[in-house]
Amino acid sequence: MSLEPELIWARPEVPLVSAAYGYLQMGLPVILGIQIEGRGLHALTLTGYSLKKTQVNQQEVASGESSIRMVGLRIDEFYAHDDQIGPFARIKVKPSAQTYPVEFEGEWKDEQTGKILRLYPDFLLVPVYNKIRVTFIDVARYLALLKGLLSVMSLMPDEYEWDLRLTMTNNLKSKIKEENFPPNDLERILLSQQPRFIWRATLRFYGKPFLELFTDATDMERSFPICEQVWYDNEFKETFKARLKDPHLATMAIEGLGKRFYDFLIK
Repeated sequence: MSLEPELIWARPEVPLVSAAYGYLQMGLPVILGIQIEGRGLHALTLTGYSLKKTQVNQQEVASGESSIRMVGLRIDEFYAHDDQIGPFARIKVKPSAQTYPVEFEGEWKDEQTGKILRLYPDFLLVPVYNKIRVTFIDVARYLALLKGLLSVMSLMPDEYEWDLRLTMTNNLKSKIKEENFPPNDLERILLSQQPRFIWRATLRFYGKPFLELFTDATDMERSFPICEQVWYDNEFKETFKARLKDPHLATMAIEGLGKRFYDFLIK
């Protein structure tokens, strides 16, 4: 089908739930490779998820690892097509030890005892258009850098969340017309040429959007693919800008973010 398989290994530090969500948001099926407790390797296809209004998981990386807070912390279960169980099988998200980012619990049972078997993630495999070169993991690294800087500036409250998902330009423009999008930015985004595929990252504090970054998914990660910034709160924007220009913090910001990311934010 002229699609490229994008592979994400389930390493302890990978926010696997948020990664699956990021691709499912565009309607892409995500193949989840798992180890079934006592059975061996298996694969199933994730097709949907249950997203709660409040956080249901403490973390989505293994014990001892750290990750930025992402929307995956509000997902309590996925829905999957499992050829051994059936369509719309429930896959509950469970906390993990140090080996896996998370564990899952489905409808697999021990035939002798009836015990529910644990499902241990091995990888995600996503069919993507061959021009999509920037991955979820690539964008998440930039968000982690920005989160670190905002924390140093005391501008990042405990109740924050990054919502990172893949979308197409036409879908993006349709959605922002229906949302509480800043008017000046709305006109600019609607009238300007945008990449065909975009990673949309929304930073929320206590559920309210404060900042969005758009990343050109067809660019190259090393060339700094973030292409748009949208600020929902002008006071937050001006405070951040003033601190970025502070000589002491500017030096720290350039060292932490890199010169291109710093210049982009200042602009």
